[in-house]
Amino acid sequence: MSAQTDCEMLSIEVMEAGIVSYRKGTAICEIRAVVKLLQERFHIAFEEAVVLFYKSETYKTLQETENGLWAESAEYIADRYYEEQGK
Repeated sequence: MSAQTDCEMLSIEVMEAGIVSYRKGTAICEIRAVVKLLQERFHIAFEEAVVLFYKSETYKTLQETENGLWAESAEYIADRYYEEQGK
């Protein structure tokens, strides 16, 4: 058996939570980092942070790879989420 990376573990956890992810690699790593920032800011569990982020317009924009949002830092993406939510 091979060791799984943090990003692969996130992908598995997200799939187990019933959320479908269409991106791999860098985008998944950025999602993981953004989710961690949401957890820290709002003092919530991983699962709750994933659901909040995956239901956001910021996440939808992140999935549109042609706009390049996936290449930004997790902090920048999280700031977009906070602006969207008015928080």
